[in-house]
Amino acid sequence: MDAKEGVKLLGLDLPSVDAIDSKDLRNHHALAAADIAIVEGLDLGEAEAGAHLLAALPLKIVGADGAPVRAILWREEGA
Repeated sequence: MDAKEGVKLLGLDLPSVDAIDSKDLRNHHALAAADIAIVEGLDLGEAEAGAHLLAALPLKIVGADGAPVRAILWREEGA
């Protein structure tokens, strides 16, 4: 996966892209260096198959390097 391939965001239904006991957060740092945003704990189990649009609206937390998001998923007519 590479930002050169057009990847802008990685969403996954896991609590973290790194092991819970990770000290170096290698995957977090690699994705950040590639300018790829991460949405962890994303549950799309109720979504219908097919193309969708996603908005992930983070809480503004001063000084934080991450925040909870309100994830909004929708399908455009005809998609």
